[in-house]
Amino acid sequence: MSEIDFPHLINLMIDGLNNKLRRQILIRIDESGPLAHKELLEKTGLDKGTLNYHLKILNSSGILTNYLDDNLDDNYSSYYDITHFGRKMIQAIFDIFEPDDVAVMENSGIIDEKKALSQKPL
Repeated sequence: MSEIDFPHLINLMIDGLNNKLRRQILIRIDESGPLAHKELLEKTGLDKGTLNYHLKILNSSGILTNYLDDNLDDNYSSYYDITHFGRKMIQAIFDIFEPDDVAVMENSGIIDEKKALSQKPL
């Protein structure tokens, strides 16, 4: 049987979201707008090495971008922001699930994390 999978970019984006700390970083940026590295350190409470590790994954997944902005009147010039593609993907996920639907699925046993983790991947 030949091996099939999602396109590489989709796999990268799934991997990018497959970590609670990375999702928290994205939420902080979504709430505040583009943030400098120092601001991300303060808002997330992560140490520099951990933050850098997760920023690298988010950046390589196409969800996050890092850019220089020398036109601002502050001490920062390097910022992180969610890409247009990243915003579209995150919005698509939220569009699929209404909050009430998720609660019903969890309460009815349709979503069972232990069962899901024990099953073979697609």
